[in-house]
Amino acid sequence: MQTGSTYFTHIVLTLYIVILGMAISRCVIHLSELLRHRATVSFYWLHALWTIVLYVVLLQLAEHIWGLRCAPNWNSFHLIVALVNPVLAFLATETLAPRFSSNSNQDLKKHYFDQAPVFYILLALLTISESTVDKFLSKDWTLSLDDAFTIVFAAGFIVLAKSKRENLHAVVSVIALLTFLVFSLVFSTNYADGLPQERHALCG
Repeated sequence: MQTGSTYFTHIVLTLYIVILGMAISRCVIHLSELLRHRATVSFYWLHALWTIVLYVVLLQLAEHIWGLRCAPNWNSFHLIVALVNPVLAFLATETLAPRFSSNSNQDLKKHYFDQAPVFYILLALLTISESTVDKFLSKDWTLSLDDAFTIVFAAGFIVLAKSKRENLHAVVSVIALLTFLVFSLVFSTNYADGLPQERHALCG
């Protein structure tokens, strides 16, 4: 069996990007369907907000996997663990994107609240999984500021999954967006070396 960086490049990265690419494609197709069926679609700002945020998260996941290329001892079990994140991301994308019909109206507010319990549980799982998978593959279980953000995001998503109150969804979503922006700035990437800053140590 191939090991190390060769196994990562030929198998892990390929499958990861294929699954993640399906999610990104579904997100883009969803946006195109919204434009095509705009005359029969009742838009809702929270649905639009999370569609955009999810698209950005998908792109960040694509960048993020590269930072694990030097994780030691890649094998089949590590492959299964690494693919948890793109699978959860794909499921979240599918949940948020409605199915359109040319002869019926689509109420995105109703769709948003109908799918919110599943969508936000998937986001909570993705948030926890991303941090856990990183630690497992890098064999570094040290707690960091990243873990504090993980707890905050996961808790917020669980609250949204359990509630049908529109005002609560609006407030928590705005707070989550602002926190996400701070998180993205704090854990910015440095591609001069080709690795996210927190993963430089993997490649020495």
